[in-house]
Amino acid sequence: MTECTNLSYANEIYTLASNIIDYVGTCFNIIEDNITLNGGGYAIDGDDLGADYGIYVANRTNITIVNFSNISDFNAGIKLFNISNSLISNINFSSNFHGFDLDNSSNNRIINISSISDEFYSFYLTFSN
Repeated sequence: MTECTNLSYANEIYTLASNIIDYVGTCFNIIEDNITLNGGGYAIDGDDLGADYGIYVANRTNITIVNFSNISDFNAGIKLFNISNSLISNINFSSNFHGFDLDNSSNNRIINISSISDEFYSFYLTFSN
């Protein structure tokens, strides 16, 4: 995969094959359960404008997001709302408004993520355990 898109096939593994630079809007929108998004060690970079996300997931279960060298210049690098039983691992964030935003979610594993130079919050957690 070399461009931003909706990830809409359950039980699929999507793997990034190159950096994505200066993307306008939300890069990846995960809209089914049981999806893996593997950054493959690449980066995604936004345009530093608007209410967009590097990766957006809402109302899903069993999502895996791993191996991004950097997610930058979005409103939130990753925005997760009402997700459960998921894994977020090996991701770096920089220069977002929020690096990592987890809201109203439970039973998730967050492993080896880092965030530097984000404008407001590096990690923004609300109503989550």
